Amino acid sequence: MNEENFMMDEAITLEELLESRDRRWTTERYLLGLHTEGYSPTMAVRGLSSTDDGLSSADKHLSLTDKGYSSTAAGLSSAVARSPFALTETSSVTSPQIVDVEYNSSRHVEIVLTVVMPGRVKRNAWSMTVARAAVEAIVGATGEKPVMERDLRTGFEGYWLVEGDAMEIKRRICGIESSHILGRLFDIDVLRPDATPISRQEVGLTPRRCLICGREARHCMRSLAHSQEEIMKKIAEIIEEYKRQRVNSDGLFDER
Repeated sequence: MNEENFMMDEAITLEELLESRDRRWTTERYLLGLHTEGYSPTMAVRGLSSTDDGLSSADKHLSLTDKGYSSTAAGLSSAVARSPFALTETSSVTSPQIVDVEYNSSRHVEIVLTVVMPGRVKRNAWSMTVARAAVEAIVGATGEKPVMERDLRTGFEGYWLVEGDAMEIKRRICGIESSHILGRLFDIDVLRPDATPISRQEVGLTPRRCLICGREARHCMRSLAHSQEEIMKKIAEIIEEYKRQRVNSDGLFDER
């Protein structure tokens, strides 16, 4: 993660958010060796999903037509190749290139990491702390380093390809989200070899809970039950507690 590449605490636009979704979707499928032409998350003219709790209710209902944004199947198929971001093995973004084809294997289960950070600022000191901790936790749980990391204005992204039973891997990942002090701020998807995500319910777990009130998170996000200020205050408390626990014997925060 190269913290000198970008200014931190910069707000992103709705277009950047939509583009990042397409890029992530394309990358997920590319790494699994799947076809990337045709559908993409933003090709259907519809509002943003309720998982983007950091956006205002007005932005949630902006469609691609409203924003003048369009995406074609041909454009999507070359989205990774066009990207100004590197797809290099375990490296920060530096140049446009494609990760080696040896990673494209239908035998692998894919793990995709992003950080829960509401609002239009997706890259800041907090998000980088969470990203480092999440990478460390996933490497510890799987024994595998990420095949790709992206340190972007739209937020950190990490990708793993792991051999093994998809359901067992999902259980391990859910264990990280449940047990790690920062786990509530990790957004980790586990994808089958066909790129379909495995839900918590499929491995016998309940949906994720709201940071503030403990109800199902999706309900609070859809209803905008809590203000961004309230959520950010809670995130700050969680991160400060994590830092207190990571203070080393010299009284300094361990940035591993």
